[in-house]
Amino acid sequence: MPWSTVTRFTDPVACERAIQGVSAIEIYPMTRGKFDTEVTKVRFNLLWMQRFHSSLPQIITCGPSSDRQAISFLTEEKSPKLSYCGVEVLPGNIVVSRNDVMHKRFDADIYKGAMSLPKAELNSAFESLMGFGFREQQDLRIVRPDPSLMSRLLQLHK
Repeated sequence: MPWSTVTRFTDPVACERAIQGVSAIEIYPMTRGKFDTEVTKVRFNLLWMQRFHSSLPQIITCGPSSDRQAISFLTEEKSPKLSYCGVEVLPGNIVVSRNDVMHKRFDADIYKGAMSLPKAELNSAFESLMGFGFREQQDLRIVRPDPSLMSRLLQLHK
């Protein structure tokens, strides 16, 4: 049954427990200050979506889900810096989550989104976004879809 929720967290550990679609996650704020992260979750039968706004700069490590494949992206054109496994992510890019531990680092006041599907459903969704199918072993982990397709994805995600 579809559902949605919006939750604000002032504790990184409580926030970790709320993130869906990963096997394990650790959040490390990089500066002192008030931890304030809002997480919006929408869950349909197959598609899970999340939207995040975090006030403090953070480093996040997370493990992949065994049965789901996730993508993530910045949701604002003028977004603070985000790096994924040491590679800068720009607005308009989509990060395809790896099958091993992932590291993300981002600056304060970031807005980002994520979506996940069962791995068996990923290829048709990827083909709709990118115009070509997803190969599990491909090295390509940050992709840049056609701007019109990315704009549509951001509108639907919003």
